[in-house]
Amino acid sequence: MKSIDQALADAANDSYANRPQRDVDTQKTVYFDSKKYQVFGYACDLANGFHATAYQSVAVPHNVIIAYRGTDPGLFSGATRAEKADHALTTLHNIAVDAKMVRDTVNTQKAAADAFTAQMIAKAAAQGILKDYVFAAGHSLGGAVAEIEAAKYGLRGATYNGFGAADLIDGPPQPCFQLSNYRMAGDVVSAASRHLGEVVSLASQDDLQNGAAFARATGRAADDLDESVASAAREAGAYGAPVIPPGAAGRGCGGVWSPVPWTRHTVAA
Repeated sequence: MKSIDQALADAANDSYANRPQRDVDTQKTVYFDSKKYQVFGYACDLANGFHATAYQSVAVPHNVIIAYRGTDPGLFSGATRAEKADHALTTLHNIAVDAKMVRDTVNTQKAAADAFTAQMIAKAAAQGILKDYVFAAGHSLGGAVAEIEAAKYGLRGATYNGFGAADLIDGPPQPCFQLSNYRMAGDVVSAASRHLGEVVSLASQDDLQNGAAFARATGRAADDLDESVASAAREAGAYGAPVIPPGAAGRGCGGVWSPVPWTRHTVAA
């Protein structure tokens, strides 16, 4: 992962928190990738469900992250892994993988997203922060909004298990657009539509171990491991993780979860 991308993942996760105006007024402190950030802006439009939070890093250069809220992680509920996977699949098939629903949802939020993004870019500029230091981030449907906004305003950023927005933008991305789309092996939402920018598929150590065991048991060549990793991830029910867990950028999450690059390719705009 790029050095900023773990902070973007943490911001995408934090964007699920509702924030009072005082968090913006007092520049409430949060920590992303062990670095101090302050709440820079917040938008909540109950009419169309749009939510987004912007954050500014305290350290120089002052990066600004605009994180767009996506599918509520509470949708992925259940007492057991099997129940969570079943609920996740049902939910995703019913609401998230329906391309028309996604298009309709994104379209109703686009005006609000455009306005908030423009407002945050202008606020950053007023403080001497160039657009080169403004990033977009989002998870699930928020990832689609992040793709659209990054393309429209020429931003850098990252999405996590996001719905691809290649078919939802008007015209080519603006100059300086640069986006990494991270997806867990077997994730349904991120595989449902084409993405803009680079797509990086990740597999956990458990997925790799399951894939390696499969290869040993069947005698399949190492070149065939990718598909076995994908199968292992699907069978393990790798659905519903809100975003890449904190601390996952190459050092694991408390020694429990260490995603590694699985496949990587760039999608032409």
